[in-house]
Amino acid sequence: MRTSSRPLALTLVAAAHAGVLACACATVPTPPAPGVHAGPPVGLGAPEIVNRRDFIYALDFGTGGALAFVHHVSTHMELSATGTWPLSPRFQEKVNATEFDVEDVLMVDAGPAQGTIVVPSRQGLLRAFDGQTGAKLREYTTGAALLRVALSPDGTILVASAADGRVFFLDPATFAIKGSARPHTDEVRGLGFLPDGRLVSAGQDAALVVSSLTPGAPDLVRLPTAPLKSGERVFLAHLDGVRAVSSVRDQRQPSCAVTSGAVKRLELAMVADGTQLTATPATGPAAYPAVELGRVVLGTLDLGALRAAVCDECVPPGAELVLGGEALTRAVLADDVAHDELVVRAGTGEQTATSVGGAVSLHELRRIALPGPGTDLDVSSTGATLVAFSHEKTERSFDLYEAEKKGLYPEPQPGSAAALVDLERGALGRRFIGHRGFTVTAALSPDGHTVVTGGWDKRVLVFDAESGKQVAERQLGWLVRRVRFSPDGGTLGVGAWTPVNALNEGDSEPALLLYPLEVGGQQVARAP
Repeated sequence: MRTSSRPLALTLVAAAHAGVLACACATVPTPPAPGVHAGPPVGLGAPEIVNRRDFIYALDFGTGGALAFVHHVSTHMELSATGTWPLSPRFQEKVNATEFDVEDVLMVDAGPAQGTIVVPSRQGLLRAFDGQTGAKLREYTTGAALLRVALSPDGTILVASAADGRVFFLDPATFAIKGSARPHTDEVRGLGFLPDGRLVSAGQDAALVVSSLTPGAPDLVRLPTAPLKSGERVFLAHLDGVRAVSSVRDQRQPSCAVTSGAVKRLELAMVADGTQLTATPATGPAAYPAVELGRVVLGTLDLGALRAAVCDECVPPGAELVLGGEALTRAVLADDVAHDELVVRAGTGEQTATSVGGAVSLHELRRIALPGPGTDLDVSSTGATLVAFSHEKTERSFDLYEAEKKGLYPEPQPGSAAALVDLERGALGRRFIGHRGFTVTAALSPDGHTVVTGGWDKRVLVFDAESGKQVAERQLGWLVRRVRFSPDGGTLGVGAWTPVNALNEGDSEPALLLYPLEVGGQQVARAP
């Protein structure tokens, strides 16, 4: 159990001036000089300590020195943002009330959603927050545990990856769905765009996939389903494309039916002229008050505007909406029980479902086998790609924790490392090996000269990308979770879990550190 965090400003100021416990570095921060940093790495400067009491899960840099990170505090996850060099806290807000389920964060610096921060969740929620105030702006429910997020180079497509191998494409400014696909068969732990707009993903299925996005939706839409006790299979529909409602289909119903609870939750309006609709509960057909559902969207298929009878006894427990009557003439729905999916295609009636505006499809271009399950991925500003992988799936267990407490770590091995990827040849290039056990994160400097890896052996390793030589190492208090570079290449952010400390107001060993990168024999080598 984590101790409660102090207000962000106090946490940051106190941490910035506190002594470093497990970090093998000086305690006086050395800010990077302004400008673009480029050249071969020679080491790391003394860090600025941002947090030393929480479990840091992920971090991301924005333009202008901005930093956002997600961390576990007591019984919930929080999103915090600050300026850097010097630290200038912006906000610290709760993300949700559930432990351990937010594993990524994205600062949006381009496109119509510029200035927002996007956070995925294993609860299946994607949320956007104001980058200055932390106010929640919007959310979208996918029905699948979400792990990573990435933004297209032009800022017009937001991609979220899921634990079941799927990726979702959304409008970053509205969260309107634009498409989905399943490029992997297991958790997608790495996600990034190349400068030309191609998508690169790495999964726990030990595969790296390069794909292109093309305009237009596929003919068939697949939605995940789950069985109800009543025998129906429930899936998510989205009203007006964004408000999720758990749904089933029933060809026996002469119209759609919705629960009174869903009417209240979704604030659905009654039909203005008082029209009633016929619905059929177990007692037989009857007329019920009707509400406007608005546009009902299944994946990327828009069924158009529909109405529903407010009939609680018509909807099975575990669902909120029954699609019947007219809805089932606009689209054809069929269960794929073997894959726990609902297959949907446009109907053939007078009024049929159509693809949502701006829909996109994913087309696989290349698939590259990894030595083990993929754990992270990073793309430089020039398009160089770095992937991290481990010898087995990165899953925490009691046995693993006990072995770590005893200092029992496997020796470094080629199957747990990071590697540059030759995307055109479809092969892995130079590997960067050094972690004892799991390699869980990797970062590539914007100029492509520096590779950094982090592992569950508590270490951060810095390599020269061209020679493969290790040039620096830092030891942290516990598991390293994420490493990332600032856009100018001058700062390396390191996020880790830190051991619980019941004393000293909960302060423990550094959990979030900002290291200046030393390049070309000096702290800064400015790009021409």
